[in-house]
Amino acid sequence: MFGTGSVVYSQFGYLMKRDLFGLGNGTLMPYMQAQVATYQRVTKTLGVYNIGINYLIKGHNGKLTLDYQNRPYYETTGSQIAPSGRRGQLTLQYQVFI
Repeated sequence: MFGTGSVVYSQFGYLMKRDLFGLGNGTLMPYMQAQVATYQRVTKTLGVYNIGINYLIKGHNGKLTLDYQNRPYYETTGSQIAPSGRRGQLTLQYQVFI
């Protein structure tokens, strides 16, 4: 999210041992990230939080990611933007590195 104000972003991941599932079968990397921001037009501090896991295949030639995000949604009141609640989002993606 972008805007005029202040943002703090942090992430942490842990790469488990190589070949966790046997030689050449890849490993896992769980992670979490957080973004906390204060913007001029938003009435409250906002927080976006993610937690997920990467399955790294054959080194890093392929990656399967499952990610859960919890984020606020907003309504406009005059010239201000106010949070109305929170929603979750689940994402599954696959990347191939050539």
